[in-house]
Amino acid sequence: MKSIKTKFSKKYFLLVAAFFLMFCILLGCGNNKNKTTVSVAGIGSVTAEPDMANIIVSLTHVAPTTRQAQEEVNRMTARLLDIFKRAEIEDRNIRTLSLSFRPEYDFSGNRQTIRGQRAEQTMIVSIEGIDTSPEKLPNILDEITSVDRVILQQVVFSIKDRSGLFSESRELAYQRALEKATQYASLAGLRVVKPLSISEFDANNFNPITQNRMVALADMGGMGRTATSLPTGELEVTSQIFVVFLLE
Repeated sequence: MKSIKTKFSKKYFLLVAAFFLMFCILLGCGNNKNKTTVSVAGIGSVTAEPDMANIIVSLTHVAPTTRQAQEEVNRMTARLLDIFKRAEIEDRNIRTLSLSFRPEYDFSGNRQTIRGQRAEQTMIVSIEGIDTSPEKLPNILDEITSVDRVILQQVVFSIKDRSGLFSESRELAYQRALEKATQYASLAGLRVVKPLSISEFDANNFNPITQNRMVALADMGGMGRTATSLPTGELEVTSQIFVVFLLE
C-alpha cells in the first residue's frame, strides 16, 4: 500500500530557497529583462512497505588464547551460516564487516590483569522478500537465538529497488511546483508558459525506519519460545526540486 504526502519546514525552505537563488544568480536565471519568471520549490513524497531487512550480528568469545577464542567464534559463525543457508539467503547477501582480536582485562583497585583473549566477528546479512513472506525475518531471528553469545546489533528495513518510487516522487514534486507557479501567475494576471530550468536537491530523500536492538539473543532464548514480533511500518521516498517557469 502506498500513500502520498508532502512536508516542508519553514527553516528548511529558507535554506533551500537561498541555495536555489544562488544557483539562479550563477547561471543567470531570469536575468533577461524581457522575460517574466517565477521560481518555486516542489516536494513529492511516496511511502511504501519495506521488502528487505539488513541485520548486523556480532559473535564474540573470550578464551585463554587468541587461537582458542577464534576457533569458538568460527564454530559460532558456521552455525549462523547454516541458519542463513536453510533460510535460502544467498552468499552475496552475507558479508563480514569486521574481525578483531584483543586482550580482555580484569580490574581490581589500581591493578589490571589479563584474563584472556577476545575474538569478535561482525557480519551484515540482507534478507529479501520480507513483504511477501512476513514470517521469514522473525523465523530467522528466532533461529539465531539458538547460538550462544550472539549479539543482534541492528535491524534496518529497506526497499531493494527504489527507482519506481523515485519516479513517482519526482512527478509529484513537479506537479507541486507547477501548481504553485500557476497560482502565482494567476494572482499576477499571467499564465505559465513553460519551465526554463529544473534542478533537484538530492538530500535526505530516503528515510528508512531503523529498529535498534542491542540485545544479547542468548538471554532471549531462555525466556520462552515466543515468536519475534517486528513491525516494519513504511519507508518514505522524497524528491525536492526547484523550477524556474516562464510567464506571460
